[in-house]
Amino acid sequence: MNCDVPGAPIVAAIRQPAFLYGPDGTILAANEPAEALAGRSLAGCSAADVVRLGRVRRPDGTPLDPGRLPASRALAGEEVTEQPAVITAADGRELHVLVSASPIREGGRVVGALCVWQDVTERTNAEETLEEERGRLQAVLDGMTDAYYVYDREWRFVEINQHAADYFGRPREELLGRTVWELYPHTVGGPTWTEYHRAVAEGVPVHFETASGVGPRFFEVHAYPRPDGLTVYVRDITGRKRAGEALREREQQLDLALEGAGAGMWVRDLDRGWIASPQMNALFGLPRDAPPLREEEFPAFIHPDDLPALGEAWLAALEGGSSYSREYRVVWPDGSVHWLGSEGRTVADCGGTPRFIGVTYDVTGRKRAEGALRRSEARQALLAEVGGRLLAAWEPQAVVDDLCRRALAVLDCDVFFNYLADEASGRLVLNAYGGIPPGEAARIRRLDLGTAVCGCAARDGCRIVAEAIPENPDPRTELVAGFGVRAYACHPLLVGGRSIGTLSFGTRTRDRFADDELATMRAIADLIAVAMQRIADRDALRASEERLRLAQESAGLGSWDHDLVSDRVTLSPMFLGRYGMTAKAVACYEDWDRLIHPGDRERVEAGRRAALPAGQPLDFDFRVVLPSGDERWVQFRGRGSANGPGGHGRVLGVVLDVTARKQAEIALERNAADLRASNEELQRFAYVASHDLQEPLRSIVSFSQLLKRRYGGKLDADADDYIGFIVDGGMRMQALIQDLLQFSRIETQARTPVPADAGAAVRSALRTLEASAREGGSTVTVDPLPTVMADPAQLELVFANLIGNAIKYRRPDEPLLVRVGARRTDGFWEFSVSDNGIGIEPEYFDRIFEMFRRLHTHDKYDGTGIGLAVVKRIVERHGGAVRVESTPGEGSTFFFTLPAA
Repeated sequence: MNCDVPGAPIVAAIRQPAFLYGPDGTILAANEPAEALAGRSLAGCSAADVVRLGRVRRPDGTPLDPGRLPASRALAGEEVTEQPAVITAADGRELHVLVSASPIREGGRVVGALCVWQDVTERTNAEETLEEERGRLQAVLDGMTDAYYVYDREWRFVEINQHAADYFGRPREELLGRTVWELYPHTVGGPTWTEYHRAVAEGVPVHFETASGVGPRFFEVHAYPRPDGLTVYVRDITGRKRAGEALREREQQLDLALEGAGAGMWVRDLDRGWIASPQMNALFGLPRDAPPLREEEFPAFIHPDDLPALGEAWLAALEGGSSYSREYRVVWPDGSVHWLGSEGRTVADCGGTPRFIGVTYDVTGRKRAEGALRRSEARQALLAEVGGRLLAAWEPQAVVDDLCRRALAVLDCDVFFNYLADEASGRLVLNAYGGIPPGEAARIRRLDLGTAVCGCAARDGCRIVAEAIPENPDPRTELVAGFGVRAYACHPLLVGGRSIGTLSFGTRTRDRFADDELATMRAIADLIAVAMQRIADRDALRASEERLRLAQESAGLGSWDHDLVSDRVTLSPMFLGRYGMTAKAVACYEDWDRLIHPGDRERVEAGRRAALPAGQPLDFDFRVVLPSGDERWVQFRGRGSANGPGGHGRVLGVVLDVTARKQAEIALERNAADLRASNEELQRFAYVASHDLQEPLRSIVSFSQLLKRRYGGKLDADADDYIGFIVDGGMRMQALIQDLLQFSRIETQARTPVPADAGAAVRSALRTLEASAREGGSTVTVDPLPTVMADPAQLELVFANLIGNAIKYRRPDEPLLVRVGARRTDGFWEFSVSDNGIGIEPEYFDRIFEMFRRLHTHDKYDGTGIGLAVVKRIVERHGGAVRVESTPGEGSTFFFTLPAA
C-alpha cells in the first residue's frame, strides 16, 4: 500500500479490510487485510474489480447490482451501513462480511470514499449454530406424543410440532404466523376460547377436556401462560375415555387397554381400601410380577420436594369428593427420577357406592421436552441480550460481569472467569469473575500463558473442556479443582485467529456439560470477542486519526486544487501562511508556475502533461522561489479527476516542504560518492601492494633459505640465529601478504551469489585441511547441510578458516572434536562450527574479528590475524552476520548466517 496517498495511514490502521477510493472510483489505497484477501495489490482497481476478485455476492448467492455497489453509492454521496455480503478470499476461504462505505467530502463535494469490510464469519456461524439448535429442538418437539403449540399475545401461532399440525388438520407452514381465531372462527366464545383467555388474564395454568370430529375424539388440554403468550399441550385421550366407559362394563377389557397404554389404574374404595393394577409397578420402577403397591408404600417413592403438595391434593380430593389431577416426580429404586401424571375422580358403582378411581401414566418424555424448551428459550433470550448489550455498550468490559452472572443461572453453573490478554506483559489479567471470594480472585488475578486451563486455552486458541475433574487428575485443572469445580469449559476469545482472552464456566454439582450448553458458552464468548475487538478497532482508528492530524500539522502539509476549466488555483491557508503568500498572489496556474525554479520548470511541466491524459498520479519534487527570495524544495502529489473537458477537469493534491530532506539527501549522496571512491582506492591499493610485494619477498625468502642450508653450522651460533630470524620473518611476511591479497579479493573477485551446496563446500575445505587435521588427530563430524545463496568459493573459504582455526587452537592434552551443523531461522540458515579447544575469553568476542588482531604470540600459535576478518567480511557481504560463543578451557562455537536458497 502506498502510504503517501492522503488518508492511507488511516486505512492502514484499520484492522478490518479497508479501501480508500478516489473520486473516479479507483482504489487509492487498500490495507494489508484487504490485499491479503485479494492475494494481490489493489491499487488502481475499481469497485467492480474488487467484486470480481473476491467473487463478492449476496448471502443468498445472487450477484450484486453493479450500479448499486457500496463504494459507488458512497461516491454518489450516500452513506452505506453494514450491507451483508459473502466473499471468497484468494486462499479459498469463504467469509461473511458487513460492507460499510462513507463518502469523503471536501468543501461540500465528494472527493472519495472509505469502504470497510467487517468480518462477521464467526458471528454468522454462531447464528447458524443457533438455527441448528432450533432445528434439533423442533425434532424433539415433533417426537413428542402430545400436540404442542405456542401462541403469542396476538394469538398467532409462533411454534408448533407435527402432532399439533395433525391435530389442526393443516400444514405447519400454513399455521405459523396466523391467528387461531381467524382460522377457526367457530370456536370464538366457546369453551376452548374461554379457558385460553382465562389462563392469559389470570396468569394461571388451565386444564380441560374437549371433543371434536366424528366419533367423537376426545382431547386433554393443558395450557400454561407465559410472558409473551400461551403454551399448549394437547393429548388425544379418546382411548382413555373409551376405556373408562368400558370399565363400568368389562374390567377385563379395561385392564388390557391399560396394559397397552402403559398406564396404571387405581381405585380407592371408601369401604374396601386400596386397589392398584399391576401396571402401577412399572411406573414406580418395580418388576411387574412384584406384589402390588400398598397405599402406605407410595410416599416412599415420591420425590421429597413434591410429597407435601401431592399429599394435600390427594387428601382434599378424597375428603371433598372432587376430581384429582397432579404431575409429580418419583424416585425409582435405582435412583433415577421420573415424572408421572395422575388423574382421578369420584364415581358411583352400580350399587351407588362412591369410589375414587384414577389412572397414573409416565410423562417423563413430555417433561424433558418442556425442560429442554424452557432451557432453549432461556439460552436464546440470554444470547439476544448478550448481543444487544455488548453491541450497544461503549465499554463492553463493564457489562461482561453482569451478563456472565446471568449466564450462570441459565447454564446451571457455579463459577465463571473472564481473562483478557495483556500484550505488554504477555500474561492474562482477570477482567470479571463470579462464584469465588474476592481474596481468591486476587490470588489468580494474573496468569501466565500455558498455566492452568485458561492459560493453555489462550495460548493454543482452542476450547478446553475438563469433565469429572476429581476422577481425572490433570495439572491444568488443579486451580479450579481447588474451588470445588467438577466440570469446567474454557473458550478462547478469538478475533481473526488471534486470542484476546478467555471466558470459562464451571459447575460444582455435575461432572459434564450438555452439547447445547457448550454451544451457548461458545456463542457468548464469540459475541464478547467481537464486541471487544470492535471497541479496540474504534480506539485504534481514533488514535490513528489524531496521529494523522498531528503529523499534518507538524509536517506543514498543504493542499492543492487546480480547476483546469477555470484555471483557478486554490492553496490551503497552512501552505500560504508558511511561505508568506496570499491567495490573490497565486490565483491561477501561471502564478504558480512563476514560483517554480527555472531549472525545474520544464521537467515539472513535461511530467504534468504526460500524467494527466493517462490518468496517472502526479508526483514531483522541485524547487520554488518564494516572494522573499528564499529557495525551498517541495513535494507535490496529486491526481486528476475526470469531470471536465478531456476527462480531467480538476487536479487535487498535497504539497509538502521537503527542503531539509533534500539537503540531507544531497549531502548523503556526496558523502556516499566520496566513501565509494575511497573504498575503491583502498581496495586497489591493498591488491596492488600485496600483489607487487610477492616477487621481492619471494626472493628474500628463497635466498635466506638457501643461505641457511649452505652456511648453517659453518658460522658461529649467533649467525645461525640471525639467518633463522630472517627465514621465519620472511615466511610470516609472505603468509601475511597472501592473506591480505585474499582479503582484498573478497570484493574485487567476488561472484554473484547462486544456490550453493554448503555440504560440498565443507568437503572441499576438509580436503584442503586434510594434512593438518590428520597431524593433530582431529575428528570432524558434519551434519546434513542445506543449499544457500552464496559465492561457492567464498563459502568454502569461510568453512576452511573456521575449521582451520579449530585445528590450530586445539588442546594438546585431549583429542580435537569439531562439529559442523545448521538450523533454519526466518529465511536464513544459521551455521555452527563447534570445537573442544582452548576457548576464548568473553572480552575478546568482538576483537577477534578485527584485522591483524591476535590473542597469542607467534612462537605459541602461528597465523596472521586476518582469517576471522575474512570470514566476517564474506558473511556480511552475503547479508548475514557472524558471532562466537565460548567457554575458556572447554571450547568455542562460531555461528554465521546466510540467506536460504
